[in-house]
Amino acid sequence: MSLIFKRMKINPKFVFLILTYFIINGINLNAELDSVRQKEINFAVKKFQYMLEIADKFHKDSLRIPEVSSAAFKAFLNSLDNQSIYYNKDEFTKINDANTGNSEGIGIEIVPLADTLTIIKVIQHSPADSAGLQQGDKILFINGQSAIAMAKSSADSMIAGEPGTKVQLIIKRQFGTSLLNEYIVERNEFNLPSLDAAFIIENTKIGYMKLSRFSSKTDEEINENLAKLSKKGMNTLIVDLRGNLGGVLNATLSALSNFFPKDTKLLKINAKYKDFDTVRNSEFEGKYQKLKLAVLVDKNSASASEIFAGVLQDYDRGLIIGENTYQKGTVQRIWNMVDGTGFRITIAEYETPSGRRIQKPEDSLKHYETDPAFEMNASAEEKKRIKEMIKLTGGHTYFPIVTTQNGRYIIVRGGVVPDIQAVNDSINILTKVLTKRGYFLEFVYNFLYSQKDELLKKYKEDFYKFNNEYKIDDNFLNDFKSFSLSKNVWNEEYYTQDKEYFRIYLKALIAYNLWGENGYRCVMMRWDKIVQTALNSLNRYESILQIH
Repeated sequence: MSLIFKRMKINPKFVFLILTYFIINGINLNAELDSVRQKEINFAVKKFQYMLEIADKFHKDSLRIPEVSSAAFKAFLNSLDNQSIYYNKDEFTKINDANTGNSEGIGIEIVPLADTLTIIKVIQHSPADSAGLQQGDKILFINGQSAIAMAKSSADSMIAGEPGTKVQLIIKRQFGTSLLNEYIVERNEFNLPSLDAAFIIENTKIGYMKLSRFSSKTDEEINENLAKLSKKGMNTLIVDLRGNLGGVLNATLSALSNFFPKDTKLLKINAKYKDFDTVRNSEFEGKYQKLKLAVLVDKNSASASEIFAGVLQDYDRGLIIGENTYQKGTVQRIWNMVDGTGFRITIAEYETPSGRRIQKPEDSLKHYETDPAFEMNASAEEKKRIKEMIKLTGGHTYFPIVTTQNGRYIIVRGGVVPDIQAVNDSINILTKVLTKRGYFLEFVYNFLYSQKDELLKKYKEDFYKFNNEYKIDDNFLNDFKSFSLSKNVWNEEYYTQDKEYFRIYLKALIAYNLWGENGYRCVMMRWDKIVQTALNSLNRYESILQIH
């Protein structure tokens, strides 16, 4: 370089000084801009500190500084958008548990039944499972304190605790004995499954998976169960994402990669900060590219669930069945703080391969006309299908429309509009009250007190046989009616309306207590219209997706 400068008769030292000048002044300019912004931030911080100090000194009540500050942080982040959130320590722990697939404690879920806290779920391989706690166990004492009529929140707080510490429970076993048992359970970390159920639907080669969320371990759980179901002859898979509020993006994309060639575009992330602005592709060559897929969604399927369904829909890779999804298509990043609290900020938006946004549009209440390009190019059959979908979106008359890989038209309204709309029959107020108060479950526990061992002896691990052979007859329902009347909750007209639901739901709760989620889901499928719609639609899989 110095040789070039000599030939140009330019002193290298002069060039160095010039370069240094521009570099320094460039830095100073950026620093000046940053300084202005920093001054605004510093001033706002000092204002908050000043108000806090004045309130602490002069307010008529004694201030609880952590709670007041927490409320202020929540209000600040919520003013940005409803997905930017501040978490206190307990909330942040729960968020981390859901996202990582790990939890701390003993691993039980409890509900109050007849003023007694009852264990309704024991997480497999958790400390509670290892200690021998069971569904139906009644908790009478926690650490020597009576738990009768104790609030669930209080009990949860007493049972929770740091890993390595212990909790003492006095249990009355629901099934098999009336003796009281003492359990001293050491709290520890355990895996919190995101896959609730996975089995082959009876008399078919159709697999069924129910996913409650996407955690960092979801792809491992999916891969493991895909392999198991494939060995049993599965050639079609139903993925149930109803009520799945989302979770970890990487796990979602890894799960999707199972169904696509490597490097298939799955998602675009549009962000202001360019380090977050990216395109995400499938990570490996999927083993299940030929597997037929159906995805079940509802109004509570959000974020990662919508991405999963939307990507499959864009590539005509599977049928999407159910209700319009939640429309949560923004990206949040979580920051943790030294005191165990944390917060998340919305940093970007998702866009599926066809170019549609998942996030609910800001002008969603505005009425338009149909997309001219769609009107010119769509067939009469496609126009009819889209107009039927538009009726289900609240009567709007215009939406942008994109095409799938096979040329099918789909509405861009935020979220995912299913290929086939389906909803379950609604249950009436009597059924809702009986469910909310736990009377169905309490009755089933009372029934199983004398019948559980006999049922397990007869059906062993075969919940299919139970589903086909065991009948909830009218005598059983009359016993439940008498039980409900003893609780002063009954209405004969409403009972008649929902009688068949009672029959199936009571049977499903028995199956749940014998075989867990697999047994429960297997029984409930007979009532579940969305699952039945999926099973019927799979017979027309190729024609719906225009696969030739």
